[in-house]
Amino acid sequence: MELTEPLGLFSVIHVKIREDEIRVVTNSSSSYVKGDTIQLAISGNKALFFDESTGELIT
Repeated sequence: MELTEPLGLFSVIHVKIREDEIRVVTNSSSSYVKGDTIQLAISGNKALFFDESTGELIT
C-alpha cells in the first residue's frame, strides 16, 4: 500500500503491484499505513479500467 486518500464515507487506496499502480475504493473504516501488505479480491462487474495514456475509461 502506497497512499490512502480519505474522502468521507470512502477512501481511495493506492496499491503497487510490481511496476503497476491500482487504486481501490474502500469504506473509510478500513485503516492502512504506507507499506502495509493488503489482500484484494476484485469483483469483475465493479472494476473500472482506464487507458494509461489517455485516462479514458476502457469499456
